[in-house]
Amino acid sequence: MTNLYLDVDGVFLLETGDTGLNGRTEYKIARHTSSVLKWCLQNFECYWLTARSCQGSIEEVARAFRFATGSTSEIRNLAKSIAVAPWARAKIKGMDLRKPFVFVDDNIDAIPYQYLLDNGLADKWIHALLTHDEDYLLEVVTAPKLVDKAVRPEALVIPRKKGLPL
Repeated sequence: MTNLYLDVDGVFLLETGDTGLNGRTEYKIARHTSSVLKWCLQNFECYWLTARSCQGSIEEVARAFRFATGSTSEIRNLAKSIAVAPWARAKIKGMDLRKPFVFVDDNIDAIPYQYLLDNGLADKWIHALLTHDEDYLLEVVTAPKLVDKAVRPEALVIPRKKGLPL
Protein backbone atom coordinates (compact mmCIF):
# COMPACT_ATOMS: atom_id res chain seq x y z
CA MET A 1 0.00 0.00 0.00
CA THR A 2 1.22 3.49 -0.83
CA ASN A 3 2.13 5.85 2.02
CA LEU A 4 0.24 9.13 2.01
CA TYR A 5 1.85 11.99 3.92
CA LEU A 6 -0.57 14.77 4.81
CA ASP A 7 0.04 18.29 6.02
CA VAL A 8 -2.61 19.84 8.27
CA ASP A 9 -2.50 23.63 7.98
CA GLY A 10 -3.52 24.87 4.55
CA VAL A 11 -4.79 21.43 3.56
CA PHE A 12 -7.44 20.44 6.11
CA LEU A 13 -7.34 23.49 8.38
CA LEU A 14 -7.66 26.93 6.88
CA GLU A 15 -6.89 30.24 8.60
CA THR A 16 -10.01 32.31 9.16
CA GLY A 17 -8.17 35.61 9.43
CA ASP A 18 -9.40 35.99 13.00
CA THR A 19 -7.43 35.90 16.22
CA GLY A 20 -8.87 34.25 19.32
CA LEU A 21 -8.99 35.72 22.80
CA ASN A 22 -5.70 34.02 23.58
CA GLY A 23 -3.99 35.67 20.59
CA ARG A 24 -3.82 32.47 18.56
CA THR A 25 -4.72 32.29 14.89
CA GLU A 26 -8.19 30.85 14.36
CA TYR A 27 -8.74 27.98 11.91
CA LYS A 28 -11.72 26.35 10.26
CA ILE A 29 -12.15 22.86 8.88
CA ALA A 30 -11.86 22.76 5.08
CA ARG A 31 -14.95 21.69 3.19
CA HIS A 32 -15.06 17.93 2.39
CA THR A 33 -12.51 17.07 5.12
CA SER A 34 -14.54 14.20 6.55
CA SER A 35 -15.14 12.48 3.20
CA VAL A 36 -11.57 13.03 2.07
CA LEU A 37 -10.03 11.67 5.29
CA LYS A 38 -12.27 8.58 5.13
CA TRP A 39 -11.24 7.95 1.54
CA CYS A 40 -7.55 8.45 2.31
CA LEU A 41 -7.71 6.02 5.23
CA GLN A 42 -9.42 3.39 3.04
CA ASN A 43 -6.85 3.68 0.28
CA PHE A 44 -3.48 4.54 1.78
CA GLU A 45 -1.22 4.11 4.75
CA CYS A 46 -1.74 7.65 6.06
CA TYR A 47 0.62 9.79 8.12
CA TRP A 48 0.44 13.36 9.35
CA LEU A 49 3.60 15.14 8.22
CA THR A 50 3.24 18.54 9.77
CA ALA A 51 5.01 20.92 12.10
CA ARG A 52 2.23 20.09 14.57
CA SER A 53 3.48 16.50 14.86
CA CYS A 54 7.21 16.78 14.16
CA GLN A 55 8.00 15.42 17.65
CA GLY A 56 6.02 12.24 16.96
CA SER A 57 2.90 13.05 18.96
CA ILE A 58 -0.68 13.25 17.72
CA GLU A 59 -1.65 15.65 20.52
CA GLU A 60 -1.07 18.94 18.67
CA VAL A 61 -2.81 17.65 15.55
CA ALA A 62 -5.79 16.50 17.62
CA ARG A 63 -5.84 19.82 19.46
CA ALA A 64 -5.84 21.81 16.21
CA PHE A 65 -8.80 19.84 14.87
CA ARG A 66 -10.62 20.11 18.22
CA PHE A 67 -10.47 23.92 18.29
CA ALA A 68 -11.12 24.56 14.61
CA THR A 69 -14.44 26.09 13.58
CA GLY A 70 -16.69 23.44 12.05
CA SER A 71 -15.02 20.57 13.86
CA THR A 72 -17.15 17.49 14.54
CA SER A 73 -16.48 14.41 16.63
CA GLU A 74 -16.27 12.38 13.42
CA ILE A 75 -13.54 14.61 11.98
CA ARG A 76 -11.64 14.64 15.27
CA ASN A 77 -11.76 10.83 15.46
CA LEU A 78 -10.60 10.48 11.85
CA ALA A 79 -7.72 12.89 12.50
CA LYS A 80 -6.64 10.96 15.61
CA SER A 81 -6.72 7.66 13.71
CA ILE A 82 -3.90 8.81 11.41
CA ALA A 83 -0.36 8.04 12.55
CA VAL A 84 2.23 10.78 12.75
CA ALA A 85 5.53 10.80 10.92
CA PRO A 86 8.10 12.37 13.24
CA TRP A 87 10.79 14.49 11.64
CA ALA A 88 13.48 16.95 12.54
CA ARG A 89 14.79 19.87 10.49
CA ALA A 90 13.10 18.75 7.24
CA LYS A 91 9.86 16.89 6.50
CA ILE A 92 11.70 14.61 4.10
CA LYS A 93 13.24 12.97 7.19
CA GLY A 94 9.76 11.78 8.23
CA MET A 95 9.09 9.93 4.97
CA ASP A 96 9.89 6.31 4.28
CA LEU A 97 11.42 6.80 0.83
CA ARG A 98 11.84 3.05 0.29
CA LYS A 99 8.08 2.64 -0.16
CA PRO A 100 5.78 4.20 -2.75
CA PHE A 101 4.46 7.51 -1.42
CA VAL A 102 2.56 10.68 -2.16
CA PHE A 103 2.95 13.91 -0.18
CA VAL A 104 0.15 16.51 0.10
CA ASP A 105 1.28 19.94 1.32
CA ASP A 106 0.24 23.51 0.67
CA ASN A 107 3.69 25.00 1.07
CA ILE A 108 6.59 22.61 0.73
CA ASP A 109 9.84 23.74 2.33
CA ALA A 110 12.98 24.19 0.24
CA ILE A 111 14.91 21.20 1.64
CA PRO A 112 12.31 18.50 0.94
CA TYR A 113 11.44 20.03 -2.42
CA GLN A 114 15.07 20.09 -3.50
CA TYR A 115 15.51 16.49 -2.34
CA LEU A 116 12.45 15.41 -4.35
CA LEU A 117 13.77 17.26 -7.42
CA ASP A 118 17.29 15.85 -7.08
CA ASN A 119 15.98 12.30 -6.78
CA GLY A 120 13.36 12.38 -9.53
CA LEU A 121 10.52 12.33 -7.01
CA ALA A 122 9.00 15.80 -7.50
CA ASP A 123 5.89 14.20 -8.98
CA LYS A 124 5.18 12.68 -5.54
CA TRP A 125 4.18 16.10 -4.18
CA ILE A 126 0.60 17.30 -4.60
CA HIS A 127 0.31 21.04 -4.10
CA ALA A 128 -2.81 21.86 -2.10
CA LEU A 129 -3.99 25.43 -2.75
CA LEU A 130 -7.02 25.69 -0.51
CA THR A 131 -6.51 29.32 0.46
CA HIS A 132 -8.22 30.46 -2.74
CA ASP A 133 -10.87 27.77 -3.16
CA GLU A 134 -11.97 25.35 -0.44
CA ASP A 135 -13.29 22.95 -3.05
CA TYR A 136 -9.73 22.57 -4.26
CA LEU A 137 -9.49 19.72 -1.74
CA LEU A 138 -11.59 17.77 -4.24
CA GLU A 139 -9.00 18.42 -6.95
CA VAL A 140 -6.22 17.34 -4.60
CA VAL A 141 -7.76 13.94 -3.94
CA THR A 142 -8.81 13.42 -7.54
CA ALA A 143 -5.33 14.15 -8.88
CA PRO A 144 -4.27 11.23 -11.10
CA LYS A 145 -1.06 10.70 -9.14
CA LEU A 146 -3.16 10.00 -6.04
CA VAL A 147 -6.13 8.18 -7.58
CA ASP A 148 -3.82 5.87 -9.56
CA LYS A 149 -2.28 4.61 -6.31
CA ALA A 150 -5.55 4.23 -4.39
CA VAL A 151 -6.64 0.75 -3.35
CA ARG A 152 -10.32 1.58 -4.00
CA PRO A 153 -10.51 4.85 -5.96
CA GLU A 154 -14.23 4.35 -6.59
CA ALA A 155 -14.88 4.67 -2.83
CA LEU A 156 -14.55 8.46 -2.98
CA VAL A 157 -18.09 9.67 -2.35
CA ILE A 158 -18.13 13.44 -2.11
CA PRO A 159 -20.20 16.08 -3.84
CA ARG A 160 -18.66 17.05 -7.13
CA LYS A 161 -17.95 20.61 -8.05
CA LYS A 162 -18.91 21.27 -11.64
CA GLY A 163 -15.98 20.61 -13.93
CA LEU A 164 -13.89 18.57 -11.49
CA PRO A 165 -12.81 15.13 -12.62
CA LEU A 166 -13.59 12.12 -10.45
